[in-house]
Amino acid sequence: MNNPIISVQDVSKCYWNGEVQTMALRKANLEVYPGQSIALVGPSGCGKSTLLHLIAGIDTPTQGEIYVDGYPFHLLKEEKLAKLRGSILGIVFQFFNLLPTLTALDNVMLPALLQGVSPVEASSRAKELLEQVGLSHRSHHYPHQLSGGEMQRVALARALVMKPKIVLADEPTGNLDSEASQKVLYLLRKLVEEYHLTLLMVTHSMEVAKATDRILQMKDGYLIS
Repeated sequence: MNNPIISVQDVSKCYWNGEVQTMALRKANLEVYPGQSIALVGPSGCGKSTLLHLIAGIDTPTQGEIYVDGYPFHLLKEEKLAKLRGSILGIVFQFFNLLPTLTALDNVMLPALLQGVSPVEASSRAKELLEQVGLSHRSHHYPHQLSGGEMQRVALARALVMKPKIVLADEPTGNLDSEASQKVLYLLRKLVEEYHLTLLMVTHSMEVAKATDRILQMKDGYLIS
């Protein structure tokens, strides 16, 4: 069997507010293998987004070890983490996080440009991805000119522009109506399969989670299944 592309070993995360301690994550263990698509499901505050952010290297664990594509994310400095996030990971957020002063095309190109890809190559990749998510005709529109579903499709294209191995999706349909949600989920699954990617998605919706191959539940900071 292949080695896991994501390995979480006895990871806990504690936050402090003055003298008040909150355990957001408790002794989590998880192995994700290349090509798997997995959903983390649970109510708000259960620790699922905390776990995703730790795997992304956006936050650091209080205890435990996290390996992503063999790299010890729990030990790396921010500069190295940022470089790896830009190359290994494609991240899709609930709130899109598109830059309002850039067109859809420029938003998709930006991560590639920041990683040193030439403008010609970045533009070519971005145009291809926008075509795949059905938004070629909107490539020169700004975020305020797009619907919520269209913005999330742009965000999905942006997440894939660096040809990552892993897609991390944090409530990717959380701000969308049912029709837009179905379209985004269809495209997410289609592109993950087409590019042979690994998907780890956080959602509170069991219906959304069914778009993945495996569903894991979280409650009160524990990964329980």
